Amino acid sequence: MESGSPGAANAGIKPAALTGDVNQMTTQQFRALPSTAMINYDGRSMTKAAFIEQRRKELRAHTKNLRTEANVKFQGTKAQFERKQTLDLAARNARVKAVADGYDQRLKQLASSPAYSALAKEANDIVHAYHSASPAEQAKLKLRAAELHSRLQKMEQDAAAGH
Repeated sequence: MESGSPGAANAGIKPAALTGDVNQMTTQQFRALPSTAMINYDGRSMTKAAFIEQRRKELRAHTKNLRTEANVKFQGTKAQFERKQTLDLAARNARVKAVADGYDQRLKQLASSPAYSALAKEANDIVHAYHSASPAEQAKLKLRAAELHSRLQKMEQDAAAGH
């Protein structure tokens, strides 16, 4: 071919670029086209500018879909995590409640026991007798009250500990 013929001028360009099929163009060939150049994309003919705008819309839609999918996945994972946390918390609360209920039950049993009731009644009697007692009797009552207090406290501690 001669260098002046039309075939020689386009010898380095792929035939697809001459037909304007965007899928067959290199990036360099596409960039070299003016925005008003006609190209073929998915069997449709459009300007380069229209193609760029269409691709931008497609990419925005794809990005939005990816964000939506990621958000749905995140919300599902978050809900699953929250359900697990709720179940774990309920289990821990049940264990604590069982311990507290046992403690309450042991103290109720202690309070209704004859030995504890007798000591508590004696302590109450001391409180009522103290103000009308003589100083010598008050000293004896204080000693007995301290002894009762110590014994009641020991009984309560033993009951709380489950002994």
